[in-house]
Amino acid sequence: MVQTSKSGQNVLLICFINVMVVAGLIFFTIRGGLERALPFALFAVVLAPGECRIGMGLFDLTTQRVVVLTLAALFLSFPVETKGSLRGRTVPFKWIMLVSIVWSVVAAVNSIVPIASFKSVLSLVLDYYLLYLICWKSITRVETIRNIMTAMVAALGVCCVFGILEEYRQWSVKSLFPIQIHLFNAGGVLLFDDERGLRITSTFGHAILFGAALAIGIPIALYLLSVAKRFWERVFLWISILLMSLNIYKTVSRGPWLGLTIALVLLLLLGQGKLKKQVLIVGAIAITVLVARPGIWGTVKGIYANSSDTNTTTGSSYEYRYGLTRAAIRAVGKDFSRMAWGYGQGSAYYLGLQGEMGGVPHTFLSCDSTWVGLLLDSGYIGLAIFATLFVKAAFVTWRNSRRKSTIDRNLSVVLFINLITYYFIMTSVALFDQNWYILWMLIAAALVHGRLKRSSRMPHDAQLHTCLEPEPAGLGALD
Repeated sequence: MVQTSKSGQNVLLICFINVMVVAGLIFFTIRGGLERALPFALFAVVLAPGECRIGMGLFDLTTQRVVVLTLAALFLSFPVETKGSLRGRTVPFKWIMLVSIVWSVVAAVNSIVPIASFKSVLSLVLDYYLLYLICWKSITRVETIRNIMTAMVAALGVCCVFGILEEYRQWSVKSLFPIQIHLFNAGGVLLFDDERGLRITSTFGHAILFGAALAIGIPIALYLLSVAKRFWERVFLWISILLMSLNIYKTVSRGPWLGLTIALVLLLLLGQGKLKKQVLIVGAIAITVLVARPGIWGTVKGIYANSSDTNTTTGSSYEYRYGLTRAAIRAVGKDFSRMAWGYGQGSAYYLGLQGEMGGVPHTFLSCDSTWVGLLLDSGYIGLAIFATLFVKAAFVTWRNSRRKSTIDRNLSVVLFINLITYYFIMTSVALFDQNWYILWMLIAAALVHGRLKRSSRMPHDAQLHTCLEPEPAGLGALD
């Protein structure tokens, strides 16, 4: 009886959150068009845990899906506010995205788990591509992109507060929701490791997923700090940076640590003006902390040292990725059809891949790499299609950062680095829940930013008020 009551309370909490999210999106759209609702949308996407879902048979209704469905309804209901001068603007990569859908359907038809594969294809279209389309059609100002970034930093700041409670009080916000059983979670809300101890996850499905979001959140906060004008904005951003730095350390995840390091080095090399200064300040703070607290450096050094020792769980997880890759290549190499279209979307967790780890036979139950998962799901051709889409998005963003006509080139630099960081971390984790939504909103923001220019009626430095620029030649090479 007590369990039933608690379950009912969980469902009521989820319904309340979803109602508040819908109300918030409607409120912001009525006040200023759908463009004004996008920052709140990302805030809700990041903050809501994967456990915030209601089972509805074939599909689960997550808060992230509530956000996308509400945005879609508002997009259709407020055509003037959402489209305006964007009417008729072509969507970048629409043809390659269509090809990816068709190829995913082909893979699903030949899948070992057809129902799961077709559900994954629908999720690709209705969860991610639809969100990308809405963001692309709705964003008309650089200010909106900055507001979206600010909302993400704010949401991650709240997540970091939850992470601190998780670390020092052993209480997880996910305990308020129904427990989700999956390969990363055997039924508990806290993630313990025999060697690394408690690894905080906050509202994310795993510590490495939380770390991945923080690894792009910190560079975003540094960029916002470089353009902040008000004292309270700088205070908010510095507090957020410190919270995110503490939390990414407490995730004890090597991939996000290395991803953040790469991002900061690229920011230092590619950033301009104040952005470089902010990176140097953070670097100085980090060095000071490592000197003052040598135990922190000892922990980091020990974890990376254990990565080469397969007798440790840390080393085993490191070796696991290599063994998984070898097993996946053998699995898709069995015949031409599997090489071409793989085993179907979402099939990686049903294959029970057989391979070796350290010369010992091993069954790989989880696919801890997004890229390997794409290979298994859609074969070499499918992997090439999705890789082309992701790489082209990064290339266009990089090109925008080099164009003198681009408004606020540091913004394109940060968006480019965000994509590169995410792609790197995807080698060591299978993205799901919040992370995929974040990635597609970033891709949309990165591509639309290159299409914005200063309004001729505004001063040269009035960079927040923008209008559309004609599509540069070559942008639609894959369209």
